[in-house]
Parts: sequence; structure tokens; C-alpha cells
Amino acid sequence: MDQLTVQDIPWKRITTPYGRATEVPQMLAKRNYSGIADIVEHQSTLWQVTPWALFFLLKELPLQSPDEVSAVEIDLYATIIEALSVHEELEDTEQTLIDMPLLLEEQYLWDENSEEDELEWENEQPRGYDSETFFYYYVYSYLLLKQALPAFEHISRHTKDQDMQQVLQECMEYLE
Repeated sequence: MDQLTVQDIPWKRITTPYGRATEVPQMLAKRNYSGIADIVEHQSTLWQVTPWALFFLLKELPLQSPDEVSAVEIDLYATIIEALSVHEELEDTEQTLIDMPLLLEEQYLWDENSEEDELEWENEQPRGYDSETFFYYYVYSYLLLKQALPAFEHISRHTKDQDMQQVLQECMEYLE
């Protein structure tokens, strides 16, 4: 998984609450955290795009100095953690991140042509949203955030922003 690049993800074939994730690579490159927050979580629901956006955000987080990390980015993680917190069973998961690329198998991806999206959403189980697969968006998001604990701890210890320290403390308490 460490070898995955942003270009390896078929963004135009995975979904957000508002459509396709086509713009995510540009959002990641521009560090548009508020835009990303809008599409990875909506009304306490995580989406097909969530674990992939998190993967690339959290891959970059340890490379930033604590002063470079914005409160908006930390708030994004806190919002996802809040959505995760209603699923107590996540803490007992024995799943690992090694299987996360399975979410990119053809059976879970949407058609190249987005003209049929409304019809797909009307299906009882749109692609990638059967209950088991849908739950994996939560599992992998949880595991990615848990793996980021050392980065969160480092930022919390070295940031001068007390509000950010408080949000990070709450995130770390949930993840520990």
C-alpha cells in the first residue's frame, strides 16, 4: 500500500455524497481540507472516497512540521472520528490495511460513464454500498487514523495552538 500514488486511484469511479470523487487529486494537491471534509463525511456518514482521501492525507501528515498543520485539517480528522465513534465494534476489528486495495476491485467501482449515476443510486445496493463493503469504509478509515496516532501525538506536543491541542487530545483518546 505504501507504493500507492494518487494517480493509482480511479477517483472518477468512486463516490462522494455529491457525486464522483474526480476533483479529489486537485483538492489533495492544494491541501483544500475544507473541501475534502465536505466530501468524506456527510451527516455522520462516511463514503467510498473517505478511506482513500484519508490514506493520502495521513501519508503526508508526518512530513509536515507541527506549525504547518492547519486547524482545518485536524478538524477534518476529528469529524471523521466523530462519525466512527458510533461504531463501537471498530475497536475490536482484526482487519488490517493490507486488504484495503480490494475496495478498488471492479465490482465496487462505478461505471466510467456518470450519466447513469442516478439510476445506480436507486438500486437497492449501489456498487460499493452493500452493507459489508460500506462498513469497510469505516474500518479502513479507523485503521488509518489509528496508524496516525504518533503523528497526532507529535503535533499535539509541538503546536502552540491550544484549540488544536484540545481537538487532537480528543482524537487520540478515541483512537487509543
